Amino acid sequence: MPPALVARAAARHRSAGWWVPPLVGLGWIAIAAMLLIGPLWALVFGALLALAPVAAARLRRTRWEIDAPGDGARFRWGVDAARSAALADIGGIVEQVAPGASSRGIPVTRDSELWHLVGHDGAWLGTAATSGLDPADVERARALVPGERIPYGLARRIGAIPADAPWHVRHPGRAVWVAGLVSLAVMALLLATTAELSWVALLAG
Repeated sequence: MPPALVARAAARHRSAGWWVPPLVGLGWIAIAAMLLIGPLWALVFGALLALAPVAAARLRRTRWEIDAPGDGARFRWGVDAARSAALADIGGIVEQVAPGASSRGIPVTRDSELWHLVGHDGAWLGTAATSGLDPADVERARALVPGERIPYGLARRIGAIPADAPWHVRHPGRAVWVAGLVSLAVMALLLATTAELSWVALLAG
């Protein structure tokens, strides 16, 4: 029997508006310019350039599949819909808003949601992200996936976040801080070594 819903992710569903492509283009030009500063800059920002096609390919391969209700029906999600949970095992969903990205106050990507699936025994079954999906497909999925829904903030207050969920799911604020500190440390390293390890200094000898 074919799935009741097949939802495929696409870049156009992530974009906040028509202004995003030219803004992203300017960003890539700026990153390319960073390669000219020095070898460490080239290493860091060259990696970003190299990973961009990989991220785009993963987005195109991301989809949700939800079987029609019945024995063995499953909810599949992620890249190639590789993650899954039986619909009968889903007792509830903790819905967490994932704010979209912005650049200097200009929105780049739309807000999305993270669906943290919780079993009837309180165990964590996985997290399905709506990023890149058509909002209409997300609403259809909301009607097909069973379980009581609860906002993330309320779930934290009442202790409904599964204890076996990953650390970043249980502590999203701390995860943001760690990511920010790592980014600052990398930038500080780059700035501190620019004078000695710039292309100009290295070529001058």
